[in-house]
Amino acid sequence: MKKVIALSASAIAVASAFILPNFVGSAYQSQHQETIALLGQNPAISVKDYEFKREWFSATTKITFEIDTQIPEQEPFQFIVNEDITFGPIHISSEGTHFSLAKSIASFDIPVIADEETVNVLNEHISLSSSLSWLGNHSSNIATQAYQTEIAGKQLDIQPSHGHFVLNGDELEGDFTWQGMSLMGDSGHVKMAPVNMTFDQTLIAGDLYSGTALATGDFMMRFDEFSLLDNESGAQVDVAGVQISGHTSEDDNLLGVTLKYHADSIGSMGQQVTDANFDIAIRNLDIDTVMALNELNRTLPSDPNDPAFGQAMMQALPTAMKLLDYNPEIILENISVMTDAGLVATDAKFSIDKQLFDPRNPMSIAAAAKVNAKGSAPESFFAQFGLAPMIDGYVNQGFIQRNDGELSFNLEMTNGQLNVNGKPLPL
Repeated sequence: MKKVIALSASAIAVASAFILPNFVGSAYQSQHQETIALLGQNPAISVKDYEFKREWFSATTKITFEIDTQIPEQEPFQFIVNEDITFGPIHISSEGTHFSLAKSIASFDIPVIADEETVNVLNEHISLSSSLSWLGNHSSNIATQAYQTEIAGKQLDIQPSHGHFVLNGDELEGDFTWQGMSLMGDSGHVKMAPVNMTFDQTLIAGDLYSGTALATGDFMMRFDEFSLLDNESGAQVDVAGVQISGHTSEDDNLLGVTLKYHADSIGSMGQQVTDANFDIAIRNLDIDTVMALNELNRTLPSDPNDPAFGQAMMQALPTAMKLLDYNPEIILENISVMTDAGLVATDAKFSIDKQLFDPRNPMSIAAAAKVNAKGSAPESFFAQFGLAPMIDGYVNQGFIQRNDGELSFNLEMTNGQLNVNGKPLPL
């Protein structure tokens, strides 16, 4: 009896392995077509041609995309993505045996690059694969190999990279690491050391593919070193420990965004500063209004000189005005840098009183604006650049306060009245 059950189970397993791929392929094709249709709604991407050829266990696709760079006077360019897809439930490869609904491997063709050898080199050095799990998770991997070549007498050295991305329903997370690059020659060099990026986002509105997505969560990008040297002019820039991070949150249908830019050190023209920071926060953005502006942006002409561009901006103004209903704020939380002379720092908060702003009269922004700002710096920092006379003039006019070698200011603006260091100043 046990032998019969075992044989039956084996027969079912074998039959499933042969029958299921056809059903999986049909479902995958429908989903693939829906995704491509959504990509075609993205204003920066046009799908010029789409082929999906499905067999029992596998399929191939050929998709021709045209990218609008949104740069005036620059023609859109096309590239072709070719996919080789295999259908589950079982995938057997050199990497082992895996269970998933589908797996694909992509290659590229770029018509603007007429040299077939160059395209082949790109495909040899770029690996892009993805899979669809039984739980509906999309997992993608991209990897590039090291590549060296010579460009205009300069040696280009591109180091390997690897990225892993997972889309699980409305949640998208991933990480990407690039070992960097260098361009070396007699005239100078450009170097960039390891780059790392991570993100963890949750879609809350819009669509990921059509360019209307709005998400909450975090992202971070860091590169350890960037160096630029031009021997002819003597210009040199060295930046270390650059980190860009962001956090987006939602509360009661209002969006909050915080962006932080940091560098451990920046050196140029014989000067060096450390611990450079630029932190900005935008709060109280109504999500429905932001989404409406996203939709309007999809139809906005890419050329600002196009008359239709100005018309579209005017049509968007009433929608943008709705943002003021929720008292949005722009906050410069920390702009600072440590110099040899000491800390230079400032912060500010900006908002607009909707009751005092008339969109038909742009000059009314002066009365509607609410501004609070303050800053401080050592006087010796400016003196080394020969700015002492200018500083004296600002101090005499009351724009800057001086106290034991430290300069500072405090600015407030409300109801059209500007006060600097507690003294009213006419606008």
